[in-house]
Amino acid sequence: MKRWRIQDVQPQQVEDLAHRQGIAPLVAQVLLARGEDGRQDLVRPEAEYPQLHSPFLLNDMDRAVQRIQDAIQEAQQIVVYGDYDCDGITSTAMLCHYLEASGALVSPYIPDREGEGYGLNRDAVAYLRQQGAELLITVDNGISSLEEIAYAKELGLDVIVTDHHMPRATLPDCVAVINPHRPDSTYPFPDLAGVGVAFKLICALEGDECCQEVLEYYGDLLTLGTIADVVPLQGENRTLVQLGLPVLQTTQNLGLMALIQASGLGERNLTSTSVAFGLAPRINAAGRLGYAVRALELLLTEDVEQAEALAQELNGYNQSRKGMEQAIFEEICRRLQQKPALKRQRVLVLSGEGWHQGVIGIVATKVVELVGKPCILLSISGKEARGSCRSVEGFSIVQALTACEEHLLRYGGHDQAGGLTLATSEIPAFEAAIQQYAAQTYDVMPTSTLVLQGKVLAQQVTLDQVRSLTVLEPFGCGNPQPAFCLEGCRIEGIYSIGEGKHLRLRLSQRGAYFYGVYFGIAAARFPYREGDRVDLAVEFAINVYQGQEQLSIQVQDVHPANLSQEALWEGKELMDRLYRREPLTLEQREQCVPDRQDLAKVYKFLRSQGGTISSGLEQLCAIFSPMPYAKLCNCILILQEQKLLARGNGGVGFRLLPPGEKRDLEQSPLLQRLRQWPLAR
Repeated sequence: MKRWRIQDVQPQQVEDLAHRQGIAPLVAQVLLARGEDGRQDLVRPEAEYPQLHSPFLLNDMDRAVQRIQDAIQEAQQIVVYGDYDCDGITSTAMLCHYLEASGALVSPYIPDREGEGYGLNRDAVAYLRQQGAELLITVDNGISSLEEIAYAKELGLDVIVTDHHMPRATLPDCVAVINPHRPDSTYPFPDLAGVGVAFKLICALEGDECCQEVLEYYGDLLTLGTIADVVPLQGENRTLVQLGLPVLQTTQNLGLMALIQASGLGERNLTSTSVAFGLAPRINAAGRLGYAVRALELLLTEDVEQAEALAQELNGYNQSRKGMEQAIFEEICRRLQQKPALKRQRVLVLSGEGWHQGVIGIVATKVVELVGKPCILLSISGKEARGSCRSVEGFSIVQALTACEEHLLRYGGHDQAGGLTLATSEIPAFEAAIQQYAAQTYDVMPTSTLVLQGKVLAQQVTLDQVRSLTVLEPFGCGNPQPAFCLEGCRIEGIYSIGEGKHLRLRLSQRGAYFYGVYFGIAAARFPYREGDRVDLAVEFAINVYQGQEQLSIQVQDVHPANLSQEALWEGKELMDRLYRREPLTLEQREQCVPDRQDLAKVYKFLRSQGGTISSGLEQLCAIFSPMPYAKLCNCILILQEQKLLARGNGGVGFRLLPPGEKRDLEQSPLLQRLRQWPLAR
């Protein structure tokens, strides 16, 4: 269950804004909920898109252009040094294609993920110089490679860095450093993807007024890389993707054409969502499994048969990637079930021998969704471990890594994602350091939150209303698919679909009946039953079946009706503090310690339900309100400790055990510890 933040939107405000701007009420509700009711750029027609920023506003752009033009005129060997993710691969393909078309002697280089790791490395620099390279241009990397770039300079190899990752305190010493995150940056929009920075370089090489023409030619690669890298689809990124999606839809790139067909998207209008979940994972899968060069070949090929064969090859990598991810994720879930205290840490740091380093980033994302906390997964290989980090809003993972850099060999990233390398022997010290940093920086840790754009009634949402939301596309980071709250629904029926992997729910709200689909949850793990009253977090979509459009309600999360959000999450934080053995205030301790009446109330309720209940702790919290959540949890733990209660089958719900000999709950060791819990000074 996720934490919700339901935006308060008044019906009269919705009506007024819809009338004033001439937009649909549901669109007006989203704009009001996000505080963007005055932003005309979100609903303006294509003809009124804002002009793209001049590439020469990026520091060092003029120096980079001059050096590249000199290299072309003097027939010097240029190497475009990329990264193995979709952003890096599309950047490499785009810049190589452009430079070759401009008459340059250019070749690409993408490091092997397993053998070389992310970014520049000394062996690659030496090899490229030995092969005759005179100018090296990084794309989507290089900002942190100070030592490697210094080494290149020693060898007489000029370097231009184009990157969008956060820089260190010192910038690389090279011909040009093009990065909108430079501390001295004068560029108006800092959140370009790596492919966006490479695009700006091409625009500058073509001439300050040619961005629109370059976009018409390279908008397909630019859009794919931007969406794949999960940069905010706001500001200039929003414009680039809005204008680039039609270019991708009608792409003349043979590799992209083949990939669109192989992904099953050939007959559909491409959206940011279909690109993010259909095309980007296939490019990324090749890079994650060590075959980034094959993805690059796909994007550069001019042979139809080769394009089709490579697209199918990438499909195979994607299937292999899914299997590896699932195996690691299931192993982690087993660990968390066996050691629940792991989930109570401020930052989850988990390591495993043989975990494929290329897929643990996606697994880390799933773990964050599961526990709502920052997660660092480390793949151990002998004396060295390499990891991927994913975080939640409000907790900068790259700042956390910087605070612990004495334990790391290499690291880098953004606020929400990062990578690191460290000696295996340093893992315990690193984990202790990052937990200490989190504790000193945050009294209460930020958690992932599902933001809902107000409440709606299912019977009032029509196909036309849902269709109107397309004006807010492209959806993605910084502009998520709108989600809403359906309050006070009754579950009328629960049906398994998709070979038991998903659910179809029959629901009612104020006398109106409707269906919702809940993907990714099996009936055995669904803690609700027919007749339960719930609140739903949902997204609306339009499905086309046999040529007919149908409204689809997609359930994102379920809460018991009338649940107090703040009380629940304050209670969860208190339980985390107990598991971490942190001192409490007197008031906090009182919220954690049950008395005999509390224990009796919980026991009697369970007995009244026939000794078995499928409800989870969140549902019991709603049932036993206003009993504090932490006190309820400790009632359950004490009853389990005294062998009066056990988890239900499959870990869902609870069941009473035969009472056996009489027990004095006042003598519970856990209860005694709680009563004597140390108080904060």
